[in-house]
Amino acid sequence: MRSPSLRLFLLLMVTLAAVGQMSQTLFVPGQSAIAQTFGVSPGMTQGIMAAYLSMYGLSQFFYGPLSDNLGRRPVTLAGLVLFLGGSALAWQASSFAALVTGALVQGLGAGVAGVMVRTVPRDRFEGPALTRVNGLLSMALILSPMLAPVLGGVLVSQFGWRACYLFLLGLGGAVLALQFVAFKESRPDDPEPKAPVLVRYRRTWQSANFRHHLWPLLAVFSGVVVFEAAAGVLLGERLGFDAATVSWLYIVPLPLYIAGSFLAAALAHRWRHKALLQLGTTLLLSAALAQLLLAWLLPLNAWALLAPVSLYFMAAGLLGPVATSGALSDFKKGAGTAGALLGGLQNLTAGIAAALSSLIPQHTALPLGALLTLFAVLAWWQARRVGELGQSLAKSTTAVSQASPPTQ
Repeated sequence: MRSPSLRLFLLLMVTLAAVGQMSQTLFVPGQSAIAQTFGVSPGMTQGIMAAYLSMYGLSQFFYGPLSDNLGRRPVTLAGLVLFLGGSALAWQASSFAALVTGALVQGLGAGVAGVMVRTVPRDRFEGPALTRVNGLLSMALILSPMLAPVLGGVLVSQFGWRACYLFLLGLGGAVLALQFVAFKESRPDDPEPKAPVLVRYRRTWQSANFRHHLWPLLAVFSGVVVFEAAAGVLLGERLGFDAATVSWLYIVPLPLYIAGSFLAAALAHRWRHKALLQLGTTLLLSAALAQLLLAWLLPLNAWALLAPVSLYFMAAGLLGPVATSGALSDFKKGAGTAGALLGGLQNLTAGIAAALSSLIPQHTALPLGALLTLFAVLAWWQARRVGELGQSLAKSTTAVSQASPPTQ
C-alpha cells in the first residue's frame, strides 16, 4: 500500500486535528459573554474546556484499539459525525449545562483526531523520520488552537458567542467530506493479533520507553492548556482587555512554538534523542521559573505574563514531536492502542488540570506560574530517566528500521 504524497498526508492530518484543537479555544474570547448569557461566574466558563478535554481524552482509549481492529478510516469518519452532533448541541444550548453537554459530545467525537494524528504517522514512518514528520505536523497543528481565539474574537464581536459553534459545525462538515474522499487506510496489512483491550493497554504500559516519554508530554500539554484556560480570565476580566484584544494576545506565543517544532524537525537527524529531550525540558523549566518569579515580583500585566509563557511554548513545540516519537518507537503494530493511551492520558490529565485551575481564584498570575513550574519539574525529572534509555531506544529503532523499512 503506497502512502499519499507528504503534502496530502500533512493536509489530512492537520485538518483532522484542527477540528479538535479549534474547539478547545475558539470560544475563549466569548467567555464573558457566555457567563452573562447564562448567569454564571467567568471562572466557571473554564469548565467548558475542562469538560471538552476530559471527554476528548477518555474517548481516545476507545478509538485506538477500535482502529487497530477495524481500521483508521471508518473510525475517523464515525468520530467526525459525533463531533457534528456535539457542535449542533452547543450551538443551540439553552442553558449552561446544555452547553457543557454539547462540549462533552464534541470531545467524544473529536477524540478520534487525537488518536489518528499520533497513529497514522507511526503507521508510515520510523526513527528520526518519524520525529521529523511529527515536527512538521507540530508546526502546522499549533496554528489552529492559537489562531482560533483570533477568529473567535471576530465571531463573538460581530455575531455573538453562538457563532463559534456554528462555525465549528461547518468546519466539521467540510473536514468530514475531505477525509471521506482522500483518507486512505494506513493500518498495517498484518495488524497485531486482537488480544483483549486491557491486555493491549497493559503491554503498552509495560514499555519503559513509553512511560518515561509520557510524563513530559503530560506536563507540557497540561501547562499549555492551563495557560489557555486561565489567560482568558487574566487578560479579559482582570486586565480589562476586550475580546478582540484578548484573541490577538493569544497568538503572541505562536512564533516561538513554531520555532521549537522547527528545531525538532531540523535536528532530528543530527542530535541524539536524549540531547533533544534534555534541551526541551531544561528550557521548559527555565521558562516556568521565570513565569513564577515575575508573577511574584510584579503586578499583573500582559507582557510579564506572555514573555515567559512564550518560552514555555517554545519548549512545548520542541518536546511534543520528540517525546511522541520516543513513546511510540516500540509500536509498529498496535500503534492505535499505543497512540490512544498516549493521547488519552495526555488530554485527560490536561482536562483535570484545567478543572483544577478553574477552582483557583485567578486574581494574579501566581497560581498559573506555580502550576507551570510543577509541570516543568515533573517533565525535567522524567526526561533524566529517559536519558538512561537513549542507547536502547536507538538500538530498537535501528533494529526495527532494518527489519521493516518505512513505506514510501
